[in-house]
Amino acid sequence: MVIFWSLVVLVSIAAFLYHSTRAKSEDNLPPAIQSIPIIGGFIWLFHKKLEDLILKMGKKYGPITRINIGFHELVMINGSSTMKEAGRSASLTGVAEAIFVKCLKDKGMTTPDDGKEHRKFYLKNLKQFDSGRNSTEENIQVEVAQFLDRIKSHGSRVFDVKRSFNVHTINTIFSLLFGVRMEQEDREFQEFLKMIQTYMDASNPFMWICFVLPHLADWIPPSLSGKNFIKESASKFVVLVERSMGFYLESCVPNQPRNYTDALMDKIEVTTDESSVFHPSHKTWVPFITDGEPIFIQFTTSMFNNCRVVTSAASSILGSYS
Repeated sequence: MVIFWSLVVLVSIAAFLYHSTRAKSEDNLPPAIQSIPIIGGFIWLFHKKLEDLILKMGKKYGPITRINIGFHELVMINGSSTMKEAGRSASLTGVAEAIFVKCLKDKGMTTPDDGKEHRKFYLKNLKQFDSGRNSTEENIQVEVAQFLDRIKSHGSRVFDVKRSFNVHTINTIFSLLFGVRMEQEDREFQEFLKMIQTYMDASNPFMWICFVLPHLADWIPPSLSGKNFIKESASKFVVLVERSMGFYLESCVPNQPRNYTDALMDKIEVTTDESSVFHPSHKTWVPFITDGEPIFIQFTTSMFNNCRVVTSAASSILGSYS
């Protein structure tokens, strides 16, 4: 009993000293969500609906908050407008400490220390291809129509709505970025969608923990940490894109880009500076180059801005069924 209470006292003293030293440097940090010392928000990672929990905390504590998970401090950003504003900050450029970066090094993904070159290229082409306006609307209209047709074809039978919805979401993104579209009944495509759904369902709490704290993946077996899962998902993604890109690139005309991929190929072709992230030496397979923070934030918010398109498309198409 003496040993037990001695440990309790030691842990309490350590927690007090830790939080006392950190309090001195918290003047410019966002407000912190009160939680159990040391443990902090660690138990939240086991929540069945983590995304709902994060949204609720955003509504309660504000769009920018801070939490502790063990001895690590995380800043949470809620809302598309806040994400867009945060994406302009220089502090978000560079390499993200993410488990997928650990798993996918030397497999076609580049993560430069300075993401400004990627960001500039992406935003330039985002405007050029009108990705936030007509072309996106057209793609979404097509996918929403096919999604509703798919629902109608099942009649009163029960079916997996989530996977059907993912089909059209992924196809919209593939169309904008790669100019390709996957067939809904394609076996390899269905396997890839199943893996995405498995990850989104967060059935493996260890995977979520390693996603938030990537360095822990070095101490947890790959089958539990998500390393094997990410590598397998990436392999399936590569197969899907490469299979379609071979025929697509044969019809590519230099300096006449049809979409983001064409522009990327043109950029790689003319880049001679070996220090540039667009130099051919950095490209090992299909042109899949991304910066983990600001580019993804910009793309996500541009898709969020088209929610009205989905709503209007669904309303007009559903009206034709009534």
